[in-house]
This record gives sequence, structure tokens and C-alpha cells, in this order.
Amino acid sequence: MLKGSRAGILRKIQPISIHGQISWDVFFNDVDDPEGPVLMARVGPEAVHRGLEPGDLIRLEYLLGAVTSVTRLDEHAKDTTTKNTRGPTTKDTKSQTTKDTKT
Repeated sequence: MLKGSRAGILRKIQPISIHGQISWDVFFNDVDDPEGPVLMARVGPEAVHRGLEPGDLIRLEYLLGAVTSVTRLDEHAKDTTTKNTRGPTTKDTKSQTTKDTKT
């Protein structure tokens, strides 16, 4: 995947030190195949949402085939599309004015 995101189920996060630089190994399953193979992504600590726990639904952001961030997903947001998703865009309905009904 060149650019996009993917939903997953977090299995484990493990810190790893390579020549003194800390990284995180994030182990996850595809949300559509929870009993399938466990996949792993290695990312820097700044790319991982704090407070993730095994069993959490996560979103992995990709760029040029590499994971660039891991964030928690809501229970209702199981969107597994590979589009660039920066979050929902919603209109503020309170700021909309009602039509003038002069007759």
C-alpha cells in the first residue's frame, strides 16, 4: 500500500532497543481475520498512541508500504478501506441558519 490506512486488532506492543534507540514492535491481526496470522510493524515511540492495550481496535497509517502511526479506533469505526483517511468531516448543524419564512 502506497498511502492509506488499515484497521487491526492489537495483540501486543513490545519495546525494542537497537543501538540505544527505542522503537516499538506492534503485533496485530487484520480486523477481518482475527484468527489469522499475527503481523508486526516497527515504529518509533512518537508514532504510537499512548494507552493502547491488547485487544484494542487500532488504525495503522501507511506511507510507501511502511507503518507511520498507530492509533486507537472506536468500536463503531471498523472502516478497513485503504483510502487516505484523516478523520471524518462533518458540518456543524448548529451554525446553519433557518430559512427566512416571510410571506
